[in-house]
Amino acid sequence: MTGRAQPDQHAAPASVVAAVVTYGDRAERVIETVTAVLAEGVAAVLVVDNGSQASAAARLDALAAEEPRVTVHRLERNGGSAQGFSEAIRVGSSLGHRHLLLVDDDNVLLGGSLELAVQTVEGAPDDVPIAVAIPRLADGSHAAVLAGQPVAESYAVGGEFFEFDVRRRLSRRRPSAPIVPPEAPVVVPRTPYGGLLLRTRDVAALGMPRADFVLY
Repeated sequence: MTGRAQPDQHAAPASVVAAVVTYGDRAERVIETVTAVLAEGVAAVLVVDNGSQASAAARLDALAAEEPRVTVHRLERNGGSAQGFSEAIRVGSSLGHRHLLLVDDDNVLLGGSLELAVQTVEGAPDDVPIAVAIPRLADGSHAAVLAGQPVAESYAVGGEFFEFDVRRRLSRRRPSAPIVPPEAPVVVPRTPYGGLLLRTRDVAALGMPRADFVLY
């Protein structure tokens, strides 16, 4: 997870292809998210249509026809989020851009967050594979860390299901402190694929999602 970073002349959103994964009947969310990503100055947006309904698919095609930076990659059926992000990584990393941003269809970026994430990735040693999570306030663990709660207290431990454990929930209160980006990157144990930024050359080292893991 990243907050503020020092400027890097080689780091800019123009080096990024954003891959947005969607499904079902969620065209409105996709359009809002893609609009926000384009406003950050990315080079291109790849929309991975993971089995959208016909009406939503038609709106995605219309969006691509209107905006030259947008391309739609269509899967015949919804194979689950892991398969959708696997395709997003496979296709997105083949398009020739330096950085790949993975985005859920409702993952509207906070203004300026992408530039900070690119700067953080570029600040890592060339031989160290790295992925940077752009904070999402809807993610309870992210929100807790941004409010100053220790990482160990913000993330679930082994044995919890979907980060739900009755004893820990009773003892853990939602942070009341204001949301303030950290001064330096924070190492977190895990994070959703949506919001991850990585260098495309690191894809092989970081690995692909297990496409056989299907939740929705």
